[in-house]
Amino acid sequence: MRSVFIFSLCFFSSITTFSAPSEEKLDSSRFKNLELLNKVIHLVEENYYREVNHDKLIQGALKGLMSTLDPHSAFLDKNIFLKMQEETKGEFGGLGIEVTQKDGVLLVIT
Repeated sequence: MRSVFIFSLCFFSSITTFSAPSEEKLDSSRFKNLELLNKVIHLVEENYYREVNHDKLIQGALKGLMSTLDPHSAFLDKNIFLKMQEETKGEFGGLGIEVTQKDGVLLVIT
């Protein structure tokens, strides 16, 4: 029942919140969306059947936000980011090609 309530709140709030904003309403719309996110996080923390880790909820929201951009964008937490920096330090030689993926197949463009 609680999950239906949370889904209903998110769904019906998103219908009114995500209408095409004009220039002067852009900031207002952004704050309404952030308020919605805050309300949903609060509802989950208060009504989920077991205790929820607030930091994990925020990390999950950030990962979801970045994953909606494109297949190559991702949110990295501090530890993963530091590890990635360490692994990619130095110089790299390449083949000088540009590739893309189409229908699951790797294609050389140039």
